Amino acid sequence: MAIQLDYTNMLADVVDGGVPVADWQQAEKEFGALRAQLGALRAKGVLGFLDLPGDRSLAQSVIDYAKNAAGKFDDVIVLGIGGSALGPIAIRTALLAPNWNALSGDERKGQPRLHVLDNVDPRTISALLQRLDLRRSLFVVTSKSGGTAETMAQYLVVRERLTAAVGDRARDHLVFISRRRKRSRRSTSRPTSAAATACSLPLARYPPPSLVSMFRQCWPAPRTWRHGVTLMRWQGILPRHSRSSSTRPM
Repeated sequence: MAIQLDYTNMLADVVDGGVPVADWQQAEKEFGALRAQLGALRAKGVLGFLDLPGDRSLAQSVIDYAKNAAGKFDDVIVLGIGGSALGPIAIRTALLAPNWNALSGDERKGQPRLHVLDNVDPRTISALLQRLDLRRSLFVVTSKSGGTAETMAQYLVVRERLTAAVGDRARDHLVFISRRRKRSRRSTSRPTSAAATACSLPLARYPPPSLVSMFRQCWPAPRTWRHGVTLMRWQGILPRHSRSSSTRPM
C-alpha cells in the first residue's frame, strides 16, 4: 500500500509563512534529477547505509555476535559523538522501557543496561567507569571515519581501565563500528577475539542500523591518535607525561 503525505497545510496559500506554491511546483520538477544523482551515489557505494537493510550477511554476523555475548555483560557502553551517539539513544528510548538503566536486573529480565558517552567530559566518564564492573562491561566504539578524535580519546581511557581490570582479555570487551575500507591502515599479527574478526560497516553517516561490527583493520592515522591523547591530557584524564603502552591502539 502506497504511503500518502498531505502537505496542504505546508503551503503559503493556506498558512502564513508556508512554502510558496510556485517553489513547491519547481521542486517537483527538479526531484527526478536529484533522485537520479542519489541513485548514482548509491551505485558507487558512497551511500552504503542504504543497502544495510538487505545485507543479510552483515545482519547475521550481528546476530551471531549478540548470541555469543548474551549473558556475559551487565552493561553496554557506547562511545561516540553526534549521530553515533544519537542513534543508540533513539533506539534505547524507542525500544526499551522508560528509565531502563535504573531498573533492576529482574525488571530488565537479565538484559544489560545501555549507556551512551557522547563527550569527553572527565567527570562524566570517570563517574560512569567508577560505577561499572569492567569485568562485566562491553564497550562499543563508534566512528564513521575510524578517526574521530573525541571517540578515540574515550577509547584510550577505557582501554587503560580495561587493561588494568582484565589484562589481555580487554579486547573481548571491545566492539568497533566504522566504515568499510579497501585497505587496512594498520595490520597486526596479534591473536584476535571472536569480536575482532567481525566485518566493518559500509560508509554511512549514521551507523546505528548495524550496531555491531569491528574496525580492527581500520585504525586511524597516528596523527589522530596523538590528537586524542593530547586532548585527554589537557582534560586531565591522562597524565601529561604518560607514554605507556596502554595509551596505544591494540
